[in-house]
Amino acid sequence: MPDLVRGRRPVVPPLARMQGLSGTVDVRFAVDAAGVASVRDVAGPEPLKEAARQTVASWSFRRTTPERLFLDATFTYKGDAAAAAVKPQE
Repeated sequence: MPDLVRGRRPVVPPLARMQGLSGTVDVRFAVDAAGVASVRDVAGPEPLKEAARQTVASWSFRRTTPERLFLDATFTYKGDAAAAAVKPQE
């Protein structure tokens, strides 16, 4: 698993917070040899999907191998709290 070296932390979007919206968003993404993340697919409720997509797009990783890595990030939004867990794609 590559180390995250730069990027934004997950944040609940203001509109979702005002509406009391919570939920889970799944983001499938790839990390290239330079450590740049590119989003491939996003599933979950609007407007949480866009917030998760933007967060992953901001991430940069320290790579130890040149092969492209495929990862899944699960974002959990509830109230004012947002968190992300990343694992290799199965």
